[in-house]
Amino acid sequence: KWEQFLLSTDRGYYKGRDPYVPKSDPIKKIKNAEVIKRLNSKNREYLYLTALKYLQDNKIYLQSAEVSENGSLDISYSQSKYRSVPMVTGRAIKILDQITPDNIDAFSLTNVNADIELHTIKIDRDSFNKFEKFNNYELLSKTVSIDNQPSPRKAHEFQPKVILPTHIWKLSPNLRTQIGGPDGFFFGDLAMGLHSEFLIQKNFSIVSKVSVGLINNLDELKLASDSVLPHVRTDIVKYLKQSKDIHVDRMQANYFFKPTKNIYGKISAGYLETMFAGFGFEALYRPFESNYAVGVEAWRVRQRSYEMLFDFRDYKTTTGHLTFYYREPRSNILLKLKGGRYLAEDSGVTVDFSREFKSGFVVGAFFS
Repeated sequence: KWEQFLLSTDRGYYKGRDPYVPKSDPIKKIKNAEVIKRLNSKNREYLYLTALKYLQDNKIYLQSAEVSENGSLDISYSQSKYRSVPMVTGRAIKILDQITPDNIDAFSLTNVNADIELHTIKIDRDSFNKFEKFNNYELLSKTVSIDNQPSPRKAHEFQPKVILPTHIWKLSPNLRTQIGGPDGFFFGDLAMGLHSEFLIQKNFSIVSKVSVGLINNLDELKLASDSVLPHVRTDIVKYLKQSKDIHVDRMQANYFFKPTKNIYGKISAGYLETMFAGFGFEALYRPFESNYAVGVEAWRVRQRSYEMLFDFRDYKTTTGHLTFYYREPRSNILLKLKGGRYLAEDSGVTVDFSREFKSGFVVGAFFS
């Protein structure tokens, strides 16, 4: 969910994130770093280009750079490798410290995702080297400032050329399951999924996933739903059985924006998920130094056909919710109170609490 991405300050990515990066995966020493540093002291363009290269080698992608008048190297970057803000910040500074001339006495790093600034971290270079050498990160943290004030990154002297539009894709296996029930304990199908992202602008993309079935045991799955409410989810058996050869999981356009310092938004349209297509928006008010946030979303949707291709069923509805979020800082438990109109045109409230671990594994519970 877009809100989940914004509610955690340890994230910044365009696509799905990689597995947890352990601390035992250190930044490698740059060969001939002192020679590079001397060359960079003579030409700032060399500094920008070497920063671009060595950050990219560690999957940190430089978006802009400038040596400011107060002797700070200011950069903006995007990345999807690291889940932890302190980890990616430390590793970026370790890279920059090896190649940056000695007259640079501070670093300023702005994390950017979908052309939206998430935060800027400023750190004194001497303090970083002194406290990092003795692993005294508690004292180091007291010399660091972090805020979400607008950054002058788009006016930076160095702006790497970005070729847009561009297309990113990958193939991966996809397993759908139905566990438990009178027909049997386990039913599922294994498919090969094509994940595609067509990036038109940094904040506007079209994402899709198309799956082709390989093997399944869904023929023995027969239990149908007799719910008297609109069948918005209870026809899962029909969706599984009639889409087992080839199906479109998702195909949607997303536009991200940030109208004010603490408000984030997304507009989406297309085949939003396996059972519904439509259009709508999400917005999140998240004060930067607070543990709470307020989100609102509204969608106009139509039910997709059981084949999960491009046809539709007759059912249409409007759904939307207002959500309050609170992250308890010591336990890192996220509490969500959500109220509004659900897909089956019933209204109510959902209480949800969960905790996400460093690996990305989430444990939680909810009731409505």
